[in-house]
Amino acid sequence: MNLSTGDRLCVDGHFCVVRYIGKVRQWGDLTAFGLEWDDASRGKHSGTVNGVKYFETEIDDAGSLLKEAKVVRASCARNSFVEALNTVYLSGRMDNTDVYIGSKRVEMLGLDVLSARNQDIRNLKIVNLSTRGISTSGTEQELSLCTGNLKSLKDLDLSYNLFTDFKEVLNIARGLKSLKTLNVSGNRFSAFNNEFDSEDFTIEELIADDCEFADASLKNLSSVFPKLKKLSINGARNTHRFRADGISSSIKEISMAHNGLKQFPTNVLSSGIEKLNISLNLISESPTIKCASLKVLDISFCQLSSWGIVDDLCIKLPNLESLKINGNPITEIEDEDAILQVIGRIRELKYLNGTFINEHKRTDAELYFLSLVAKKQAHIDEDTLQWRYLVKKHGKIKRPTNIVTSVPKIEVLVLQVVIEEHKVQEMKVLPCYSVRYMKNIISKKISLSIFEFELKFTSKNGGLTHEFNFEFSPISSFNLEDYDTIHVIRKEA
Repeated sequence: MNLSTGDRLCVDGHFCVVRYIGKVRQWGDLTAFGLEWDDASRGKHSGTVNGVKYFETEIDDAGSLLKEAKVVRASCARNSFVEALNTVYLSGRMDNTDVYIGSKRVEMLGLDVLSARNQDIRNLKIVNLSTRGISTSGTEQELSLCTGNLKSLKDLDLSYNLFTDFKEVLNIARGLKSLKTLNVSGNRFSAFNNEFDSEDFTIEELIADDCEFADASLKNLSSVFPKLKKLSINGARNTHRFRADGISSSIKEISMAHNGLKQFPTNVLSSGIEKLNISLNLISESPTIKCASLKVLDISFCQLSSWGIVDDLCIKLPNLESLKINGNPITEIEDEDAILQVIGRIRELKYLNGTFINEHKRTDAELYFLSLVAKKQAHIDEDTLQWRYLVKKHGKIKRPTNIVTSVPKIEVLVLQVVIEEHKVQEMKVLPCYSVRYMKNIISKKISLSIFEFELKFTSKNGGLTHEFNFEFSPISSFNLEDYDTIHVIRKEA
């Protein structure tokens, strides 16, 4: 068993780093291995046992000691890229057994055919070697032979292996002249060295989620891969060791979710980026610079708690077309009010939280937002382009000096939604909504398809239950009033 401190292992399906090899007092002459687990919950200490410090973990209480016998099998599972490729794609052919139905021979497209196809690696476009215990590239001669035959390879998955030196990955990639996508997620690169000419690499997409890059940066990665267009570094383990100090202008899409970011990455915004995912971070403030190139932004499940930040997005990101903002404090209720406010505040949006915004929905949202401003239930800086756009499109709002109710000709209905005689919740709608659109809203609240139920209504004062005869008619045509009841009637199977 040839292991050194810093090597990676997968023990019983759990990844770890060897931090110590030697003796411990309580085990006599047995060799002990001090391990730091990627999953810190498996640890028992930080390398100190019975008052003796054997090693130190980067994450508190992520370490444990194992006897050599438990590590042997994991050590034997470590191999090279060449060995893993041979095992998965170059295994021997199986004997085929003819199968007949009546007098007709059936062609078997099972493991035999798959194995034969895999042996012709020159035609492989995708190679998946995830979780294969790969720690090195292999000998130069063997590697050259293998990569030279992978002439059609476009997509290589090396995720969740045992790499620690990024040079080993580069050694593999530089021989793959057609490679476009490389996935190295789940590896831990304690060394970031590049001894190769960047022109050796054709990679356009790098996926490096759940990784650790010691002394690396966005600039390093983009300089290694000059043709890189898409970069994913979600879930960086140690964000303080990964510097976002600038990226190549060739990169148009970057994902930095779950990285502990507290603010918009300014250097990324200044690079000409078009798509940015910074979801599941700690961001609570507006971007500090303008980015006219950004068209797609995912900032869901962050800490946005002010509608002023949404207004700033409209200003700082003037060409934003697609926005995901669900899961923030301002939208955590995820009711129609929050959705309509976002649309009303950002005029160029085409998609919100993955849903297309048609012109009818946009007009409804803008009118609704205007009504909130008129009733002082929402605020917007009236010197902004967005406000001038709204006023030009829909006309000025009037605020009576006494009690303000609504914008002229704009009303908001509050309706009670009931299913099987149990109140679901109140909902706010505009009279210009169609019954079908209201039905779509309700379907999301009760998790039923619009084809699984129908709607009826009764007056708040009681009386008969009425049907909505025409689903595409506006709600206003049914003379509904505040606090009337909408009944959700399940259809029989």
